[in-house]
Amino acid sequence: MERLRAALGLSSRQREVRAERLYQEGQRLYSQGRFQEAIQQYQRAEGLYEGLATPERLAWVAEGLGTAYYGAERYSNALAGYGKALRLYRELASQVQEARVLDSLGMTYEALGTHATAAERYQASLQIWVNLGRREEAAAVLARLGTVQAGAGRYNDALSSYRRSLALTRELGNHERLRELQDAIATVQRLARQTGPGPGAK
Repeated sequence: MERLRAALGLSSRQREVRAERLYQEGQRLYSQGRFQEAIQQYQRAEGLYEGLATPERLAWVAEGLGTAYYGAERYSNALAGYGKALRLYRELASQVQEARVLDSLGMTYEALGTHATAAERYQASLQIWVNLGRREEAAAVLARLGTVQAGAGRYNDALSSYRRSLALTRELGNHERLRELQDAIATVQRLARQTGPGPGAK
């Protein structure tokens, strides 16, 4: 309560400066794997940013909260943070940030075992990266999409995603990643032979 009273007594500029410091502290704590402490700092920053004309910074904090909650394996909370960030980035027409958060939502739904929703978020992220000509990001999302599709038993779809990722990765010259994708393709091909191609088959 005392902190709230103190915050209310600050000028808009003072609130913004303090919020920025709290956000940066949250970033530092997150980088050290101190997720719960990071969450607390992000929440304090969010409280200060509320009411200020700073939608971009609110989006940053919401994304930070999503990321910290994800690190702490509090996935429902992560979805809330990422969802708020996504709404704000869309309002700001920030396509790069929108694609990044959609990818994070995909990873969160994947962690929850909700494969269909994870695939939808990955596909939405992928479309933006493709439209922006960002091959490296598109290749990474395609690989994650392939993993989700394989996990759902959609082996034909998974092979298609992995092969698209492989082609982009080959163009980018990432030889280590090429080997990982080739191994993933071989694994999915073996699973498809053992169990059938799955619901992705045409």
